[in-house]
Amino acid sequence: MTSARITFLGTGEAFDSQVGNTSVYIRTAAIGYLIDCGFTVPHTLWRVNADPNLIDVVYLTHFHGDHVFGLPALLLRMKEDGRSKPLAILGQTGVKTLVERLQNFAYAGTFKDLGFPVNCIEVGATKEQRLGPHTLTFHATKHVVTNLALRLSFGDFSLFVSGDGELTPESTEALRSSRYAVQECYVVDGERKYHGTFGALRDVLVEGPRPQRTFLVHAARTQRERLEEAAASSGLPLVVPKDLQMYDLD
Repeated sequence: MTSARITFLGTGEAFDSQVGNTSVYIRTAAIGYLIDCGFTVPHTLWRVNADPNLIDVVYLTHFHGDHVFGLPALLLRMKEDGRSKPLAILGQTGVKTLVERLQNFAYAGTFKDLGFPVNCIEVGATKEQRLGPHTLTFHATKHVVTNLALRLSFGDFSLFVSGDGELTPESTEALRSSRYAVQECYVVDGERKYHGTFGALRDVLVEGPRPQRTFLVHAARTQRERLEEAAASSGLPLVVPKDLQMYDLD
């Protein structure tokens, strides 16, 4: 039985011309989530499904451009296509100010006239958020700016989505305790400050409990082929997804 379907709307970093900004759409029986919305994301999403009511919740792991700059286009097309139901946008402290400023900078004065409620909800690493039957928890990674990885759970299903940043003890525990994970893996060999690496992830997965399947995303544009090779030869349940690939998760 499928608990959720995940669609990779993008799997790359900010400056990769071959793949889109890392973003996933997660469809459960109860709620549809868009995780991050960089500047390439809306057009990819509309090719998959242009229904203005498709998304119930947007979650922003952090406030870098390749994770938030697609919001104004997404919201304005929702308005033009007749969205009526409320949209929740979750993020760290300041998310309401960010969303309003982005929208009004891109399309002056449109935030107050979208035609549907936008409910901005602040979350934090010490907070638990309940949405219907789902429990959302948030776990800090070590990034240039504050990044909060997401753990979504209901019943015996759980999914971890890292956003960007080096794993911390808190985010490592959340990843290990999840059935599935979407993890940033910016470089394969060596370290990259403020980003996830293949070596650090491999050490975590070898040493203790691990997800049934971990999807590796946000590879540096020079590292993608190397990452595919490393994942394939690791002996671990790792997948390097491509843009627009969908997976059913039980």
